[in-house]
Amino acid sequence: MTLTITHTAAEGTLIDGTAKGDGSAEVLRTNGWRWSRALGSWYVPHSRDREPKRHVIDRTVAQLQEAGFTVTVSVDYARRAAAAVETDLLARREDRAAALNAKAERR
Repeated sequence: MTLTITHTAAEGTLIDGTAKGDGSAEVLRTNGWRWSRALGSWYVPHSRDREPKRHVIDRTVAQLQEAGFTVTVSVDYARRAAAAVETDLLARREDRAAALNAKAERR
């Protein structure tokens, strides 16, 4: 099974190719990764619009390879313009506020 770890400023550090019960979850949890239902993927917390956490990526790759996975890594070091970062942050905050308001109305 081939897994792909990618890092971009806009999306942060994500891993693709995992499946429930494939044995990757324990390695990912041990290295600080979290599952996001919204993203449908494992991610490294606080990695969006920041430098890639190479120590986490490299340690994860080594452990996944020891577990029998083939892992490819793609890291984009390009930064986004501050205006784009702020626009995305505001949009995510508005989406979260709307979701919380909808939840409050349901309850």
